[in-house]
Amino acid sequence: ADYFLNPTYQDNFPTVNIESLASGTPVITYDTGGSAEMLSPETGYVVKKGDFDSLMRLIDELDKTSSGERDSCYQQASIFTDQKMGEKYYELFASLLSRNKPN
Repeated sequence: ADYFLNPTYQDNFPTVNIESLASGTPVITYDTGGSAEMLSPETGYVVKKGDFDSLMRLIDELDKTSSGERDSCYQQASIFTDQKMGEKYYELFASLLSRNKPN
């Protein structure tokens, strides 16, 4: 695929976008929930929620994905590996628990 289109109206953190990046495919999505959070300017395009006309114009203007974009997608997806995300959750929970310990 040249691009992955995810015009979601409700999503908190769609892992399908990360899966697309991991395959080297840039994402086109609406600016809803966490849908754009895992993207960078090199790995995706974000359109205002429900702006179908802008979405169609963007798709018409895009060329096929270059190898540079694919490499950027692979790198961006590597931020969200299970190992790295597990470490981040562990750090978060540890900090919360340490704040709630009685003196």
